[in-house]
Amino acid sequence: MSPEMPDHEELKRLLLENQKLLTDNNRLLRKMRRDAIVGVVFKLIWLALMIGLPFYLYFYFIEPTLGPLQEQMSLFKQLTGSDLDSGTWSSFFNRGE
Repeated sequence: MSPEMPDHEELKRLLLENQKLLTDNNRLLRKMRRDAIVGVVFKLIWLALMIGLPFYLYFYFIEPTLGPLQEQMSLFKQLTGSDLDSGTWSSFFNRGE
């Protein structure tokens, strides 16, 4: 293609190739944007699980089990009049010696 006289067929071919590349580029950019949005959504779901799961486990599994145990321990403290520290336990187990 000489600069003096443009070849219309060559320009038309280059424009069509450019249009095809632009269409392909646009398709890839849309796919990348969609993947980025999906990634952010999954990261937010993961973060919510990591923050919320310990609270769920505590309130629905651990607390119902430990609640009665704590009540029993407080009742034991009231009945024995002790604070259940290490000195109390050692004297409790070494009474017969």
